[in-house]
Amino acid sequence: MIKNLIFYIFLGYLCGSILFFHLYGRFFAHRDLAIQAADHNPGVFDAFRYGGFQAGLFVLIGDLAKGFLPVGIYLLQAPDPLNYGLGLVMAAPILGHDFSIFSHFRGGKGITTTFGVLAALWAGGLGFWPLGTFAILFLLFKGIIQVSPDYYLTILVYLLCPAISFLEPVNLFVRYGLLLISGVVLVRMALSKEIKNRLEVKLVWKH
Repeated sequence: MIKNLIFYIFLGYLCGSILFFHLYGRFFAHRDLAIQAADHNPGVFDAFRYGGFQAGLFVLIGDLAKGFLPVGIYLLQAPDPLNYGLGLVMAAPILGHDFSIFSHFRGGKGITTTFGVLAALWAGGLGFWPLGTFAILFLLFKGIIQVSPDYYLTILVYLLCPAISFLEPVNLFVRYGLLLISGVVLVRMALSKEIKNRLEVKLVWKH
């Protein structure tokens, strides 16, 4: 049991460590796209912005898949997936993306990969609540109550998502996984060299 769990955690971490942003730049664009990004973040937004639609789509699919596949495989193959090991498997791809072994333990924020992990939970029959809550929080703080810069928006979403899960019919071990994911991302944000401008909050909804 422990050996199997270690395998799935290792698989998730290795999958998460594949930074598709850098792969696209190396093999298709033949330049380092991250140099152009102010925050050097190897994420989907910067891929669309600095590499174009093809680069953005490549990174979007890759970052979703590396969160979805390890968790999905674990839920399908593990004899008893509903235990505290589930939380570790959920967090492993995010840990890999944020602290990639293939990129000197540097990486991105893990937002798209988190969507992939939560989508795997939904597909595995563990409910839509975590995925829906995560998506709604981003839509809320982007489209209605605008929080900027994105540094603070990310922190706010990853603080609120696991907290809200305690008010929802969410499996205990999924809640544990959400807490671990948030912990990884918050540590990543604390170590980030991203420019931290003054926090701004404004209502952008127009009647």
